[in-house]
Amino acid sequence: MAQTSQKIVVLSPAGREEEATATVAINPGYLCKMASSPQGFPIGTVKPQDVAGARAERLIAQEQALRGWPFGYLDQYAIGDLVSMRYLNPNDIAMFKLAANALAVPAMGQLTPAGDGTLKLLLASGVLYDNVANSTPITNVSAETNFSLSYVLPANTLSPSDALRIRGMAKVTGKNAAETLTVKVKVGAVTIAASAAVNVAVGDYAEFDVLITVNAIGNAATGQIAAMGSAFLGTIGTTAPRPLAMDPTLIDTTIANTIVMSATWSAANAANIVVQEEMVVDLTRYNALNAFAVALETVDNSAGSTETYIRARCL
Repeated sequence: MAQTSQKIVVLSPAGREEEATATVAINPGYLCKMASSPQGFPIGTVKPQDVAGARAERLIAQEQALRGWPFGYLDQYAIGDLVSMRYLNPNDIAMFKLAANALAVPAMGQLTPAGDGTLKLLLASGVLYDNVANSTPITNVSAETNFSLSYVLPANTLSPSDALRIRGMAKVTGKNAAETLTVKVKVGAVTIAASAAVNVAVGDYAEFDVLITVNAIGNAATGQIAAMGSAFLGTIGTTAPRPLAMDPTLIDTTIANTIVMSATWSAANAANIVVQEEMVVDLTRYNALNAFAVALETVDNSAGSTETYIRARCL
């Protein structure tokens, strides 16, 4: 369980102490980055470590001990405050800040810098999602409707040069008259691919295979992805797959984004039925992230809107 009310940041013997003036607000438990002239901010100042997944100094902001518990002991350091910090050694144990809305961290899970002073789970390449059962059928509705198969990509999971491969398949199991079906693939608020409205037949399939590359991470004004792949909606052996491409598009990677396929019937009729049978989401990391610490407890802050603490051992 996350220790949100804990009072001491450094829990085991550590290296020398350090002080510097905060250039931005800093919370006790943050990884810190001391100023040096090439970094573009004044010498004698400090800010949160700011590169996700990068190698980082073992420098942590400590509690404001001189204020005394419970009066502001773990208060945030404001701009201009003198920040009390300590250099940690390998195997030292401390209470680090864990990012809000981050992946749940299992005990002994590896942690990496999140790029804002907090840590996050180091997610390795591999399969993120593979369904084991069909979706709920989409039927008798004319509004765009998401299939029940989906994967929520947690906030702050992606890194630049990551690649997501999304594959899926849906089958038309019922059809009324000349009504049409449109199928989309979406990541959060971004539509990756959309079919034309097709007059499908019973037994037709919608299939897609999309590769998404992460150009940049950040908020809705700075995060960016692009995509390419192929899509198919129609009769197997008759309808040809069509290539698809999405130019670089802005997306907020600091929030959770749901990967999902949707269907839209041209008219609501109980005879119109489409079921998603398959969805697989793979993550490939071309630039390995650096492990900074190992979690010594299980903490699930995936639904948390604020940061929390996690007890971890430095590597």
